Amino acid sequence: MRHVFEEMHALYEANSVDSNAIHNESNNELLPSVHFRHTALLRNKRCVLAYLYHRMN
Repeated sequence: MRHVFEEMHALYEANSVDSNAIHNESNNELLPSVHFRHTALLRNKRCVLAYLYHRMN
């Protein structure tokens, strides 16, 4: 779990930096990277929730 949370934190930080670059510099070339990392974050979230649900049962 700790490894997943560390990965999610790194993905969030990278998205934050690129998102600021998109808004400040109007650099739309970074949009696919932001979208891909966001999708990875959602996947990790689903996996963590499924794991916790399984553990609770």
